[in-house]
Amino acid sequence: MNVLSKVLCAAMLLAPAVPSFAAAPAPQMVLPLPAKKWTVMVYMNGRNNLVNQVPVDLKEFMSVGSSNDVNIVAEVGRLTETTNIFYVGQMKLTSVLKFNRPDMGSYKHAAEFIKWTKQNFPAERYAFIMWGHGSGWKDSSESPEKRRGVSYDLVAKSYIKADQLNLLFALSGPIDLYISNACLMQSAEVAYQMRNGVRYLVGSQNEMPEHGFDFKALSRIFADNPQISARDAAIRVVQSYGQSVSPSFADRVGITMSAIDTSQLASLPRQLNALAALIKSRGDDPALAAAMHKAVRFTTGSTMSAADLSDFALNLTLSDTVYRDISYSVRHFLSDNLVIANVAKGGPGNRLAAAKGLSIELPFIQDFIDNGDTNYNSLELSKDSQWDEFIANIPVSREE
Repeated sequence: MNVLSKVLCAAMLLAPAVPSFAAAPAPQMVLPLPAKKWTVMVYMNGRNNLVNQVPVDLKEFMSVGSSNDVNIVAEVGRLTETTNIFYVGQMKLTSVLKFNRPDMGSYKHAAEFIKWTKQNFPAERYAFIMWGHGSGWKDSSESPEKRRGVSYDLVAKSYIKADQLNLLFALSGPIDLYISNACLMQSAEVAYQMRNGVRYLVGSQNEMPEHGFDFKALSRIFADNPQISARDAAIRVVQSYGQSVSPSFADRVGITMSAIDTSQLASLPRQLNALAALIKSRGDDPALAAAMHKAVRFTTGSTMSAADLSDFALNLTLSDTVYRDISYSVRHFLSDNLVIANVAKGGPGNRLAAAKGLSIELPFIQDFIDNGDTNYNSLELSKDSQWDEFIANIPVSREE
């Protein structure tokens, strides 16, 4: 995730088209390049306390680099007033664009990066890596240094809100594979927001280590098999992450990583509505309290207000068989249709092993009242389901 050891290439005759947010291009290579099999775009926002990770991860990308079949293009931001877009070669970086006063916490800036890269590095398929801090759907009144959204830019004092992710891809055009190198982003709320712009989505329900993915191993997925489909690449990225995280982090914090098929998300509101309706019809049901306390949970903001959706459904039916049919429907929708790859293990007592690849907001009553968050109703999932109404009236205390 941060600063760079750069070896820039030599002269060129034609300059790339300059997007609206940029200063002058750095004339290093002739663009656009001929179309390739894959272009991997890295939105490397090191304009925060991850800045020292930037050169480490750039070196990992450079150890494989671009090829005749694969482009790797990175926008690299640091704690400075300028950023660069680099073409990542084998152990060298070519600066193809430099601009002043960027805002990497702007969804419009991210969209411009994607559009410009597609125009100048065309390919049959596109992967986009969101590199930086993340906190799922949250958009609280706290300062940008606190948990909120994704892609924190502490120079511009901004971040990308979850309810802007659909706008990002409406501007940029669709992406075949979105890889979230940021904490807590694999939630139902975030995934549903992105469903029309991203075909396959890879991310973690939990926190990720500072170094994130092993980007050498990730780059090899494309370099070794440029013909790989977006679906198979998503599966391999999940598997690679599971193999790369240190045992100490897995034991202490736990690891989760999953890939979902966003074409299946249209059925999610129906599943949630049926689940919420049955729970509400049961009134003050002890099974709800039991399931909420037993389900695998994840920290969003200052509280553990998110839970693994599948594990919650399982614990409902374990607490009361009246939930058996809806629990089965929810869990098998997730495992058989939506989640195409999942790695979950570790954490205190190996608690994360029960996570099945998708979290959802499920707050205790104190957390819903106290956290000050106001944007849940603005999310597409809230508009298309009754889950927002359900969680606003959960009568369960975390002390029960």
